[in-house]
Amino acid sequence: MEQAKRIMITGKTGSGKTNLARILTRKTPRCLWYDSNGGDYRDGVILDGLAELRQYWRRVVDGSFKMVYRSMCPRADFSQVCELVKACGSLTFCIDEVDMYFDKGEPSSEFADLIRRGRRESVEIIGITQRPRRMGELRSMCRELYVFETTEIGDLRFFKESFGDECVEAIRLLQQWEYLYIPMPYDPAKCEVRKEAMDHAARRQPEIHHGKGPCKDAGGECSQGQEDRPGVAAADPETEPEPTGDDPLSPA
Repeated sequence: MEQAKRIMITGKTGSGKTNLARILTRKTPRCLWYDSNGGDYRDGVILDGLAELRQYWRRVVDGSFKMVYRSMCPRADFSQVCELVKACGSLTFCIDEVDMYFDKGEPSSEFADLIRRGRRESVEIIGITQRPRRMGELRSMCRELYVFETTEIGDLRFFKESFGDECVEAIRLLQQWEYLYIPMPYDPAKCEVRKEAMDHAARRQPEIHHGKGPCKDAGGECSQGQEDRPGVAAADPETEPEPTGDDPLSPA
């Protein structure tokens, strides 16, 4: 990973945020999606609990992986996952509905540490949200901002205060799948409206659940196992290393 960026993708529901995040991470060899709502992402092996996440991660930590973490208690688990991400290093951490993990614009201490110091461990952060004004420290450290269609008055006011009337007018004119690219530090000459391509392959991708074998997709039974997924190391219980006491991936 050349440089660990902080990236924000924002816009209303159905505007194209998830699709763009998939495109940005398509060639990323090591990626963890934090699926806050559950069911929005399927770009990797799906894990449902912290113990399962640690177990699988120990098997692939030195190689390539794509994981999707779906927690029953996303707010409760988030700080622990931030610690795991920092300990692992050299990966892209995609966080859906990232505004959930800020309290009055302030992140938890573990998330703040990851935002500030994660670059040292080559941790890239992609935050996906409908409410950019709540992002506080993450927003101030972003290198790239992708703004999809929004009609929320508070967000438009935020963009006006941050980038001026011309930026707000460009956002108002956006159509579905279009977004305004804003590089940071802000340079209006480098801002541009782009239209993303649909990632049809990602939309067709069946879900692969760790430890549960093939899965059923809308099209029927899936015969594709974990070992067949590009960029995802196969989980082999026979070769799983024994955890050490100071291993952050060890069971809590």
